[in-house]
Amino acid sequence: MAAKCYCGAWAVQQTAWTSANAGRRFLACPFRKCGFFNWIDPPLCDRARAIIPGLIRRMNRLEAELKNAQQTQMITSTVLDESTIMGESTAMDENILVDEIKKKREL
Repeated sequence: MAAKCYCGAWAVQQTAWTSANAGRRFLACPFRKCGFFNWIDPPLCDRARAIIPGLIRRMNRLEAELKNAQQTQMITSTVLDESTIMGESTAMDENILVDEIKKKREL
């Protein structure tokens, strides 16, 4: 759906992520100057407005947990690699490993 905004520029398609309109597409001025705004999708039903924000929160939480797990895995691997290079036992005390992970995260 092509449309020009009040500036004469081609409007760009965007997606709303507010609780009331999560996932709903609209057209807007690419420069946000003239105030042009036009919905592409019809309004969401009440059920979708109730469910979608919770799904988005859950997805964001899971993505954050995944990122945290990946960082922990990378740090753990680095600490173990460093201990092997230095000739230390790879069966490090769990508390030492946790302390090293915390130090690396603070950097």
